[in-house]
Amino acid sequence: MSVEPKYAENIIVAVAHRREWSWYVSAKELWVMDWRRWAEDWGQNPDETDYSSRFGIEVLDVSTAKTFFQRMGQYRETTGFLRNLVGKVYDYRGLKTFKFEEQAELLADLWHLIPSLLLDFDNKQLISNYPETDLVLEHYMPTSWTVKGTSLFEVVPSAHRYWIIDGRDAMTHFSEILYQMGGAG
Repeated sequence: MSVEPKYAENIIVAVAHRREWSWYVSAKELWVMDWRRWAEDWGQNPDETDYSSRFGIEVLDVSTAKTFFQRMGQYRETTGFLRNLVGKVYDYRGLKTFKFEEQAELLADLWHLIPSLLLDFDNKQLISNYPETDLVLEHYMPTSWTVKGTSLFEVVPSAHRYWIIDGRDAMTHFSEILYQMGGAG
């Protein structure tokens, strides 16, 4: 069953695990890696917290990844599925006929399709592209993990960059339009 991304409801997550890349679309809370620390921050006793909504997994790390991904199968999406979603929104040739403001309106649906997070279990690294401040996912990494200070868009292998449509980068195009609008107004 495919889940379409909806901004602030669920997120798109890239995962590198055992040298394999995959995409997931699910609630952002499932990707809080250390639920024990998260529970503490909410004033709860981590030993009395119910972790059943995340398959009983308290801390998502290398040792619990296999079980987690087995249970997350319903949320796994193909690059092709995500590329089709972007393709429904993004038509470069058609957009060229519109003013920047009109292009921005037409591309607004791309907000839902921006990947929010990359979890690299092979190198124990997290790259966050999650724009909201309601949940800072980097604060809840296992202690052995690091935040990689690079663009998620650059790290994903080209074969999995679903935002590339007919050789054009839809996300970069959208960013350029927004930047130009901000510079003009």
